[in-house]
Amino acid sequence: MSKEIVMRDSSEAAQYRTDIKGWVSRDGRYYGDGPLGEQMARYAGCTHVPCSKCGSPTPRDYTACDACRERAVVARYEALPRAEWNGTSWLYSEARDRYYESPGDAADDLEDGETLADLRLLICTPNHVRQLKAHCGM
Repeated sequence: MSKEIVMRDSSEAAQYRTDIKGWVSRDGRYYGDGPLGEQMARYAGCTHVPCSKCGSPTPRDYTACDACRERAVVARYEALPRAEWNGTSWLYSEARDRYYESPGDAADDLEDGETLADLRLLICTPNHVRQLKAHCGM
């Protein structure tokens, strides 16, 4: 069973009503007359909008589709500076949202055909808790 897709520019998303002079969304809410009323009614009545990068339908809560968001995440990762692992710091996988103690632990988590590069590993910087100072002012 597939979900219905209603694009923002669809006549199903909103319609102009002459009996009340204004735009009404698919769920029956009135948004007023004029361009802003139309824009708001169409957005409220749609389920999907065009991806801002490729134009394919994407849920209205997102500005880009899954494929374009993934490409942006990979591009951001590729732009990060590279460093040698120091042998002690933990590693974080952007692809899996998991932490590893070593590249060996990360390798144990690989699926068939994957390499460590597919995990998009980052070297973690420790964030230690600060010592609290005792305050005896009572």
